[in-house]
Amino acid sequence: MSVVVRREPLGPVDLTVTADPGAATADPAVGVVPAERPTFDLAASGTFAATGKKVDETAATGSVRWQNCDPTSAYQIPRGTVVRTRGGVRFAIDETVFLPVAVLSGNPPTITCQTRDVGVTAAAPGVAGNVAAGAIDVVPAAYNSVVIRVSNPAATSGGTHTETTLVSQKDVDAAKKALTAKLDAQLQAILADPSRLPSGRRVFAETASRTAPVLDADPATLVGQEVPGFDLAATATGSVTAVDEVSVTALAAARLAGSVPAGRELVEGSTRVDVGEPSVAGQAIRFPVSATAEMTRPVDVGEIRRAVAGRTLAAAREAAAAFGDATISVWPAWVTTIPTLDFRLAVDVRTDVPGPGPGPSPGMSPDAGAGTAPPGPSGTP
Repeated sequence: MSVVVRREPLGPVDLTVTADPGAATADPAVGVVPAERPTFDLAASGTFAATGKKVDETAATGSVRWQNCDPTSAYQIPRGTVVRTRGGVRFAIDETVFLPVAVLSGNPPTITCQTRDVGVTAAAPGVAGNVAAGAIDVVPAAYNSVVIRVSNPAATSGGTHTETTLVSQKDVDAAKKALTAKLDAQLQAILADPSRLPSGRRVFAETASRTAPVLDADPATLVGQEVPGFDLAATATGSVTAVDEVSVTALAAARLAGSVPAGRELVEGSTRVDVGEPSVAGQAIRFPVSATAEMTRPVDVGEIRRAVAGRTLAAAREAAAAFGDATISVWPAWVTTIPTLDFRLAVDVRTDVPGPGPGPSPGMSPDAGAGTAPPGPSGTP
Protein backbone atom coordinates (compact mmCIF):
# COMPACT_ATOMS: atom_id res chain seq x y z
CA MET A 1 0.00 0.00 0.00
CA SER A 2 1.02 3.59 -0.56
CA VAL A 3 0.19 6.55 1.71
CA VAL A 4 0.75 10.11 0.56
CA VAL A 5 0.71 12.27 3.69
CA ARG A 6 -1.39 15.37 3.23
CA ARG A 7 0.32 18.75 3.52
CA GLU A 8 -1.44 21.48 5.46
CA PRO A 9 -0.81 25.20 5.16
CA LEU A 10 1.05 26.88 8.01
CA GLY A 11 0.67 30.62 8.48
CA PRO A 12 0.85 33.23 7.33
CA VAL A 13 2.78 34.60 10.26
CA ASP A 14 2.96 38.40 9.86
CA LEU A 15 5.47 40.34 11.89
CA THR A 16 7.82 43.31 11.85
CA VAL A 17 11.50 42.47 12.10
CA THR A 18 13.67 45.31 13.39
CA ALA A 19 17.32 45.40 12.38
CA ASP A 20 18.93 47.31 15.23
CA PRO A 21 22.62 48.31 15.43
CA GLY A 22 22.28 48.16 19.20
CA ALA A 23 21.28 44.49 19.22
CA ALA A 24 24.05 41.96 19.87
CA THR A 25 22.11 38.85 18.85
CA ALA A 26 18.88 37.93 17.11
CA ASP A 27 15.80 37.64 19.31
CA PRO A 28 12.89 35.89 17.52
CA ALA A 29 10.60 36.49 20.48
CA VAL A 30 10.68 40.27 20.05
CA GLY A 31 11.51 40.30 16.34
CA VAL A 32 14.96 41.91 16.52
CA VAL A 33 18.11 41.10 14.55
CA PRO A 34 21.50 42.83 14.74
CA ALA A 35 22.40 45.49 12.19
CA GLU A 36 25.82 46.94 11.47
CA ARG A 37 27.21 50.48 11.52
CA PRO A 38 30.28 50.39 9.24
CA THR A 39 32.45 53.50 9.59
CA PHE A 40 34.33 55.60 7.06
CA ASP A 41 37.24 58.00 7.61
CA LEU A 42 36.51 61.47 6.22
CA ALA A 43 39.00 64.30 5.64
CA ALA A 44 38.84 67.75 4.03
CA SER A 45 41.14 70.75 3.81
CA GLY A 46 41.33 74.15 2.17
CA THR A 47 42.95 77.58 1.99
CA PHE A 48 40.71 80.44 3.04
CA ALA A 49 41.00 84.20 2.58
CA ALA A 50 41.14 86.51 5.58
CA THR A 51 38.60 89.32 5.29
CA GLY A 52 38.87 90.94 8.71
CA LYS A 53 40.25 94.44 9.05
CA LYS A 54 42.34 95.93 11.79
CA VAL A 55 42.08 99.71 11.70
CA ASP A 56 44.67 101.93 13.42
CA GLU A 57 43.96 105.68 13.53
CA THR A 58 45.54 108.71 15.15
CA ALA A 59 44.01 112.12 15.68
CA ALA A 60 45.38 115.19 13.95
CA THR A 61 46.78 118.03 16.06
CA GLY A 62 47.63 121.68 15.55
CA SER A 63 46.84 125.03 17.06
CA VAL A 64 44.21 127.74 16.77
CA ARG A 65 44.34 131.45 17.51
CA TRP A 66 41.48 132.93 19.49
CA GLN A 67 40.67 136.61 19.02
CA ASN A 68 38.63 138.81 21.33
CA CYS A 69 37.49 142.09 19.73
CA ASP A 70 35.02 142.96 22.50
CA PRO A 71 36.15 146.14 24.38
CA THR A 72 33.58 145.53 27.08
CA SER A 73 34.43 142.03 28.29
CA ALA A 74 37.17 139.47 28.74
CA TYR A 75 36.47 135.76 28.08
CA GLN A 76 37.69 132.49 29.46
CA ILE A 77 37.36 129.61 27.00
CA PRO A 78 37.28 126.27 28.89
CA ARG A 79 39.51 123.36 28.00
CA GLY A 80 37.71 120.97 25.61
CA THR A 81 35.70 123.69 23.92
CA VAL A 82 35.02 122.51 20.37
CA VAL A 83 35.68 124.59 17.29
CA ARG A 84 35.20 123.30 13.76
CA THR A 85 35.63 123.80 10.08
CA ARG A 86 32.75 124.83 7.87
CA GLY A 87 32.77 121.22 6.63
CA GLY A 88 32.06 119.93 10.14
CA VAL A 89 35.48 118.64 11.19
CA ARG A 90 35.62 119.22 14.95
CA PHE A 91 38.59 120.05 17.19
CA ALA A 92 38.83 120.42 20.96
CA ILE A 93 41.19 122.91 22.58
CA ASP A 94 43.83 121.31 24.76
CA GLU A 95 43.90 123.97 27.51
CA THR A 96 41.74 126.71 28.99
CA VAL A 97 42.29 130.03 27.23
CA PHE A 98 41.88 133.50 28.80
CA LEU A 99 41.07 136.31 26.33
CA PRO A 100 41.62 139.80 27.79
CA VAL A 101 39.23 142.61 26.95
CA ALA A 102 39.94 144.33 23.63
CA VAL A 103 41.75 147.72 23.91
CA LEU A 104 39.78 150.79 22.82
CA SER A 105 42.07 153.79 22.09
CA GLY A 106 42.57 156.93 19.97
CA ASN A 107 40.26 159.53 18.57
CA PRO A 108 38.49 158.55 16.63
CA PRO A 109 38.66 155.37 18.77
CA THR A 110 40.09 152.15 17.40
CA ILE A 111 39.80 148.63 18.79
CA THR A 112 42.85 146.49 19.31
CA CYS A 113 41.75 142.84 19.48
CA GLN A 114 43.45 140.49 21.96
CA THR A 115 44.68 137.06 20.71
CA ARG A 116 45.84 133.85 22.31
CA ASP A 117 47.08 130.62 20.70
CA VAL A 118 46.22 127.19 22.05
CA GLY A 119 46.77 123.65 20.88
CA VAL A 120 43.87 121.60 19.44
CA THR A 121 43.24 117.89 18.83
CA ALA A 122 40.79 116.53 16.30
CA ALA A 123 37.68 115.11 17.99
CA ALA A 124 37.76 112.03 15.73
CA PRO A 125 40.91 110.14 14.70
CA GLY A 126 41.76 109.75 11.06
CA VAL A 127 42.96 111.70 8.07
CA ALA A 128 39.86 113.92 8.04
CA GLY A 129 41.49 115.92 10.83
CA ASN A 130 44.30 117.04 8.55
CA VAL A 131 42.86 120.42 7.44
CA ALA A 132 44.42 123.39 5.68
CA ALA A 133 45.45 126.62 7.38
CA GLY A 134 42.46 128.87 8.06
CA ALA A 135 39.96 126.03 7.77
CA ILE A 136 39.02 126.08 11.47
CA ASP A 137 36.90 129.23 11.80
CA VAL A 138 33.60 128.32 13.44
CA VAL A 139 33.23 129.15 17.16
CA PRO A 140 30.63 127.55 19.43
CA ALA A 141 27.16 129.12 19.28
CA ALA A 142 27.54 130.25 22.89
CA TYR A 143 29.92 132.97 21.74
CA ASN A 144 29.22 136.10 19.67
CA SER A 145 31.05 135.36 16.46
CA VAL A 146 31.22 139.08 15.67
CA VAL A 147 33.65 139.74 18.48
CA ILE A 148 34.98 136.24 19.29
CA ARG A 149 36.82 134.64 16.43
CA VAL A 150 39.04 131.60 15.85
CA SER A 151 41.38 130.43 13.11
CA ASN A 152 44.26 128.01 12.64
CA PRO A 153 47.38 129.78 11.40
CA ALA A 154 48.82 126.53 10.05
CA ALA A 155 47.50 123.28 8.75
CA THR A 156 46.78 120.52 11.24
CA SER A 157 48.57 117.23 10.76
CA GLY A 158 49.23 113.78 12.16
CA GLY A 159 45.82 112.25 11.46
CA THR A 160 46.34 108.71 10.14
CA HIS A 161 44.21 105.73 9.06
CA THR A 162 45.88 102.34 8.56
CA GLU A 163 44.08 99.07 7.68
CA THR A 164 45.59 95.61 8.16
CA THR A 165 44.02 92.37 6.89
CA LEU A 166 43.52 89.76 9.58
CA VAL A 167 41.59 86.56 10.26
CA SER A 168 38.19 87.26 11.76
CA GLN A 169 35.83 84.96 13.63
CA LYS A 170 33.54 85.19 10.61
CA ASP A 171 36.34 83.86 8.40
CA VAL A 172 36.94 80.87 10.69
CA ASP A 173 33.20 80.11 10.91
CA ALA A 174 32.92 80.21 7.11
CA ALA A 175 35.92 77.89 6.77
CA LYS A 176 34.42 75.39 9.22
CA LYS A 177 31.13 75.46 7.31
CA ALA A 178 32.91 74.86 4.00
CA LEU A 179 34.93 71.95 5.42
CA THR A 180 31.81 70.43 6.96
CA ALA A 181 30.09 70.55 3.56
CA LYS A 182 33.10 68.78 2.01
CA LEU A 183 32.96 66.05 4.66
CA ASP A 184 29.24 65.52 4.05
CA ALA A 185 29.77 65.36 0.28
CA GLN A 186 32.57 62.85 0.77
CA LEU A 187 30.32 60.62 2.87
CA GLN A 188 27.57 60.75 0.24
CA ALA A 189 30.11 59.81 -2.45
CA ILE A 190 31.15 56.77 -0.39
CA LEU A 191 27.54 55.68 0.02
CA ALA A 192 27.03 55.94 -3.74
CA ASP A 193 30.02 53.67 -4.46
CA PRO A 194 29.15 49.97 -3.92
CA SER A 195 32.83 49.00 -3.95
CA ARG A 196 33.36 50.95 -0.73
CA LEU A 197 30.39 49.42 1.10
CA PRO A 198 30.14 46.09 3.01
CA SER A 199 29.54 43.16 0.69
CA GLY A 200 26.28 41.27 1.09
CA ARG A 201 24.65 44.03 3.09
CA ARG A 202 21.86 46.43 2.23
CA VAL A 203 22.91 49.96 3.12
CA PHE A 204 20.35 52.59 4.11
CA ALA A 205 21.74 56.00 3.18
CA GLU A 206 18.98 57.74 5.15
CA THR A 207 20.66 56.58 8.36
CA ALA A 208 24.05 58.09 7.52
CA SER A 209 25.64 60.31 10.14
CA ARG A 210 29.07 61.65 11.02
CA THR A 211 30.91 62.82 14.06
CA ALA A 212 31.60 66.50 14.68
CA PRO A 213 34.55 67.76 12.60
CA VAL A 214 37.92 67.85 14.35
CA LEU A 215 40.06 70.78 13.16
CA ASP A 216 43.82 70.61 12.85
CA ALA A 217 44.16 74.06 14.45
CA ASP A 218 42.48 75.76 17.38
CA PRO A 219 40.15 78.41 15.90
CA ALA A 220 40.98 80.70 18.80
CA THR A 221 44.60 80.83 17.66
CA LEU A 222 43.60 81.74 14.12
CA VAL A 223 41.38 84.69 14.93
CA GLY A 224 43.37 87.92 14.92
CA GLN A 225 46.32 86.67 12.89
CA GLU A 226 47.49 89.44 10.54
CA VAL A 227 47.73 87.30 7.40
CA PRO A 228 46.02 87.44 3.99
CA GLY A 229 44.78 83.85 4.31
CA PHE A 230 45.04 80.63 6.30
CA ASP A 231 44.98 76.85 5.84
CA LEU A 232 42.56 74.65 7.77
CA ALA A 233 41.78 70.92 7.68
CA ALA A 234 39.10 68.79 9.32
CA THR A 235 38.53 65.09 9.92
CA ALA A 236 35.45 63.14 10.95
CA THR A 237 34.04 59.63 10.98
CA GLY A 238 30.95 58.73 8.98
CA SER A 239 28.70 55.73 9.57
CA VAL A 240 25.56 54.16 8.13
CA THR A 241 23.22 51.28 8.95
CA ALA A 242 23.82 48.09 6.93
CA VAL A 243 21.61 45.02 7.19
CA ASP A 244 22.15 41.38 6.23
CA GLU A 245 18.63 40.66 4.98
CA VAL A 246 19.28 36.92 5.30
CA SER A 247 19.05 37.41 9.07
CA VAL A 248 15.62 39.01 8.60
CA THR A 249 14.22 36.06 6.65
CA ALA A 250 15.91 33.60 9.03
CA LEU A 251 14.20 35.18 12.02
CA ALA A 252 10.81 35.08 10.28
CA ALA A 253 11.38 31.43 9.39
CA ALA A 254 12.29 30.68 13.00
CA ARG A 255 9.16 32.43 14.25
CA LEU A 256 7.08 30.42 11.77
CA ALA A 257 8.74 27.15 12.80
CA GLY A 258 7.91 27.96 16.39
CA SER A 259 4.21 28.16 15.51
CA VAL A 260 3.93 24.53 14.31
CA PRO A 261 1.24 22.95 16.50
CA ALA A 262 1.79 19.78 18.49
CA GLY A 263 1.35 16.67 16.41
CA ARG A 264 2.56 18.34 13.23
CA GLU A 265 5.96 18.83 11.67
CA LEU A 266 7.27 21.37 9.18
CA VAL A 267 7.77 20.17 5.64
CA GLU A 268 11.42 20.76 4.80
CA GLY A 269 11.93 23.28 2.01
CA SER A 270 8.33 24.57 2.10
CA THR A 271 9.01 27.79 4.03
CA ARG A 272 8.48 31.01 2.10
CA VAL A 273 9.28 34.45 3.51
CA ASP A 274 8.07 37.63 1.79
CA VAL A 275 9.79 40.85 2.90
CA GLY A 276 7.99 44.14 2.30
CA GLU A 277 9.38 47.66 1.88
CA PRO A 278 11.42 48.56 4.97
CA SER A 279 11.14 51.83 6.87
CA VAL A 280 13.78 53.80 8.77
CA ALA A 281 13.40 54.42 12.51
CA GLY A 282 16.42 56.43 13.61
CA GLN A 283 19.38 54.14 12.99
CA ALA A 284 17.20 51.00 13.04
CA ILE A 285 15.36 49.50 10.06
CA ARG A 286 11.91 47.90 10.28
CA PHE A 287 10.98 45.16 7.80
CA PRO A 288 7.36 44.02 7.36
CA VAL A 289 7.55 40.25 6.87
CA SER A 290 5.06 37.49 6.09
CA ALA A 291 6.05 33.82 6.39
CA THR A 292 4.19 30.72 5.20
CA ALA A 293 5.01 27.02 4.96
CA GLU A 294 3.44 23.59 4.89
CA MET A 295 3.24 21.02 7.63
CA THR A 296 2.33 17.36 7.87
CA ARG A 297 1.29 14.89 10.48
CA PRO A 298 4.22 12.63 11.40
CA VAL A 299 3.37 9.12 10.17
CA ASP A 300 4.78 5.92 11.64
CA VAL A 301 4.82 2.90 9.31
CA GLY A 302 4.24 0.56 12.21
CA GLU A 303 1.17 2.57 13.21
CA ILE A 304 -0.21 2.22 9.67
CA ARG A 305 0.47 -1.53 9.70
CA ARG A 306 -1.38 -1.93 12.96
CA ALA A 307 -4.31 0.16 11.68
CA VAL A 308 -4.94 -1.91 8.56
CA ALA A 309 -3.63 -5.41 9.34
CA GLY A 310 -6.34 -8.03 9.37
CA ARG A 311 -9.02 -5.68 8.06
CA THR A 312 -11.10 -6.04 4.96
CA LEU A 313 -10.10 -3.87 2.03
CA ALA A 314 -12.91 -1.40 2.70
CA ALA A 315 -12.11 -1.15 6.41
CA ALA A 316 -8.40 -0.89 5.70
CA ARG A 317 -8.93 1.94 3.23
CA GLU A 318 -11.05 3.77 5.75
CA ALA A 319 -8.44 3.34 8.48
CA ALA A 320 -5.57 4.37 6.17
CA ALA A 321 -7.39 7.55 5.14
CA ALA A 322 -6.68 8.95 8.60
CA PHE A 323 -2.99 9.06 7.66
CA GLY A 324 -3.33 10.63 4.20
CA ASP A 325 -4.31 9.70 0.70
CA ALA A 326 -3.93 5.94 0.70
CA THR A 327 -3.82 3.51 -2.18
CA ILE A 328 -4.22 -0.18 -1.34
CA SER A 329 -3.78 -2.85 -3.94
CA VAL A 330 -3.72 -6.60 -3.41
CA TRP A 331 -2.25 -9.55 -5.18
CA PRO A 332 -3.76 -11.87 -6.12
CA ALA A 333 -6.75 -9.72 -6.95
CA TRP A 334 -9.14 -12.02 -5.17
CA VAL A 335 -7.59 -11.25 -1.75
CA THR A 336 -10.21 -9.55 0.45
CA THR A 337 -8.35 -9.14 3.75
CA ILE A 338 -5.10 -7.35 4.55
CA PRO A 339 -2.40 -9.74 5.76
CA THR A 340 -1.17 -9.55 9.32
CA LEU A 341 2.37 -10.67 8.56
CA ASP A 342 4.78 -7.75 8.05
CA PHE A 343 6.67 -9.39 5.23
CA ARG A 344 3.43 -9.70 3.28
CA LEU A 345 2.37 -6.08 3.86
CA ALA A 346 4.48 -3.45 2.04
CA VAL A 347 3.84 0.13 3.20
CA ASP A 348 5.22 3.17 1.28
CA VAL A 349 4.84 6.61 2.89
CA ARG A 350 5.51 9.76 0.87
CA THR A 351 5.08 13.50 1.50
CA ASP A 352 6.23 14.75 -1.87
CA VAL A 353 2.87 15.98 -3.12
CA PRO A 354 2.25 19.55 -1.90
CA GLY A 355 -1.11 20.74 -0.68
CA PRO A 356 -4.25 18.65 -0.26
CA GLY A 357 -4.03 15.21 -1.79
CA PRO A 358 -5.12 14.99 -5.42
CA GLY A 359 -8.39 13.42 -6.47
CA PRO A 360 -8.61 10.01 -8.04
CA SER A 361 -6.35 9.52 -11.01
CA PRO A 362 -7.98 8.77 -14.38
CA GLY A 363 -9.07 5.17 -14.79
CA MET A 364 -9.27 4.49 -11.02
CA SER A 365 -12.41 3.93 -9.01
CA PRO A 366 -13.15 6.46 -6.24
CA ASP A 367 -12.48 3.95 -3.50
CA ALA A 368 -9.10 3.14 -4.92
CA GLY A 369 -7.58 6.20 -3.29
CA ALA A 370 -4.92 8.37 -4.94
CA GLY A 371 -1.35 8.18 -6.06
CA THR A 372 0.58 5.15 -7.09
CA ALA A 373 1.14 2.03 -5.09
CA PRO A 374 3.68 -0.74 -5.08
CA PRO A 375 2.50 -4.29 -5.25
CA GLY A 376 0.13 -4.60 -2.33
CA PRO A 377 -0.61 -7.37 0.10
CA SER A 378 -0.74 -10.79 -1.45
CA GLY A 379 -2.58 -13.83 -0.33
CA THR A 380 -4.79 -14.05 2.67
CA PRO A 381 -4.05 -13.65 6.33
